[in-house]
Amino acid sequence: MKFLLLLAVMLIPSMANAGDFRNFSEWTPEEKAEFLLFTGATYIDFSQTTWAMRQRDANGNSTYYEINPILGKHPSNESVAIMSILGVAYYYYLIGSESDHRLFSIISRSSMFSVKAVAILHNDSVGISISKAW
Repeated sequence: MKFLLLLAVMLIPSMANAGDFRNFSEWTPEEKAEFLLFTGATYIDFSQTTWAMRQRDANGNSTYYEINPILGKHPSNESVAIMSILGVAYYYYLIGSESDHRLFSIISRSSMFSVKAVAILHNDSVGISISKAW
C-alpha cells in the first residue's frame, strides 16, 4: 500500500507538469470511446480481483491469489482501487498530452489495454468470470 501511495505521489506532479494538455471535451470521438473502453475494462478487472480476494476455502485460506507483482499475492481492496485509479489517470494523461512523443503514447496505451484484456481473460479462465463485475 505504501508503494502505491508513493507511486501516486510521483506520478501526479509529472502529469500536472504537462505543457499542452487536451481535456476530455477536446478529444476526438475515437479518443473518448477508447478511454471509456479502457475505464470499463479496468472496472471489470477491479471487480474480478476484489471478488477473488474475498473467496475462501473450508479452512479459511484464500482460494485465489493475485499475479501482479506490484500488488502482491493478497492485495487489499484499497490497493487494487488505488492501482486501478492510477492506471485510468495515466491513460487519461496519455490521451490528453500533446507531446512530441505521440508514438510513445500510442504504444503505451496499446500495451496498457492489452495487459488489461489479458488479465480479464486470465481471470475468466481460472473461474473468475466477467459476470463478477455486475
